[in-house]
Amino acid sequence: MTDVLDASVGLVIAAAGVGRRMGGVDKALLRIRGKTLVENCLDNLGGYPGVCAAIIVGHRGCVDEIRSEVGQHPRCFPVEVVEGGPTRAESVDLGLKSLGERGDFVAIHDAARPFASGDLLRRLVEAAKDSGGAIPGLPVTDTIKSVAAGGSVDDVVTTLDRSLLRAIQTPQVFRRDLIIDAYEVLSDRLGEFTDDASLLEERGHRVVLVDGEEENVKFTSRRDLLSVDSPSNLGGLTRTGIGYDSHRLVAGRPLILGGVRIHSPRGLMGHSDADVLYHAITDALLGAAALGDIGSHFPPSDPRYSGMDSARILSSAVGMLREKGYRPVNVDSTVVLEQPRLSPYIEDMRKNISRITGMPPVNVSVKAKTDEGMGPIGRMEGAAAWAICSIATLEEASV
Repeated sequence: MTDVLDASVGLVIAAAGVGRRMGGVDKALLRIRGKTLVENCLDNLGGYPGVCAAIIVGHRGCVDEIRSEVGQHPRCFPVEVVEGGPTRAESVDLGLKSLGERGDFVAIHDAARPFASGDLLRRLVEAAKDSGGAIPGLPVTDTIKSVAAGGSVDDVVTTLDRSLLRAIQTPQVFRRDLIIDAYEVLSDRLGEFTDDASLLEERGHRVVLVDGEEENVKFTSRRDLLSVDSPSNLGGLTRTGIGYDSHRLVAGRPLILGGVRIHSPRGLMGHSDADVLYHAITDALLGAAALGDIGSHFPPSDPRYSGMDSARILSSAVGMLREKGYRPVNVDSTVVLEQPRLSPYIEDMRKNISRITGMPPVNVSVKAKTDEGMGPIGRMEGAAAWAICSIATLEEASV
């Protein structure tokens, strides 16, 4: 088999579904961040250099429009748009036939997951090189129970061990010959299988699991769109606020940024835990809703807030927004600190902010900068943070 660095991959993007929870519109043509779902798929998965061709399987009546949209931005691999069938499986089958013999591997992907990355595709190809098939999945965090169907109420049969469960995503990657064989042999039973990997499993082939991506979210409703995109596309009210905070660096204090304890001989001095990142985001959220600033709600003169975990402060600000009819939808932030380097901690900061604010990680940006030796921060006397946050009305969040 071809070395994974040189492996060629043909994409089959299933985009023939009509989003009933989207109001009956063609999901492939919905726009996120200025681009259609299929264009986002092509751009993100196309970050893997082994992509040799892409087949977009569109809904009948929308093929010409999809072809026009993707044709406006030529890519380094050919992109073809074909008409799909009445079911997803039949559409994928048509896509495989259109792909032909292009690609050592086939990556089958749902257009409703526009943010799957080229790195995820690379890892899937690497795993499929030895196994023949690879799929991405995330651990299940909810308790899952098996129920007995029938009657007016389903009775619980058992509670499943969630440590053994995974929520499966796309793209799913297979050796081309194996997936084509599976679709041909099982052509009269396609309706029995809930994903493409199930066909390979039925044929007795090995399928392995790789870690999925939290940002590889699936869009099934307008609420999902609101969670990652500007509400302007949905006609809703959006407001934006700016936040800033700074504190001195002193010995004998922990350095906490974005709820993460940073390995450092000095920490930030403040009435609370002095988490400048949380404070800047809090101020930006309050400002977006014209609710004053962090000092007016959590004054440093109040002993109740002495040493307080700033996660509680940020959470309180989110609660204030909700009382006023708003929710956070996006944050872009920058921490300015000379030392230590913050890159190893950024992802944990993003996850913490996502958890507290209710925004998905894809809507949370945290950047780290230095002042290159200039000024008090450059002299390592302190640290600062800036944040810009957008909020949307709860009415739009409930569509």
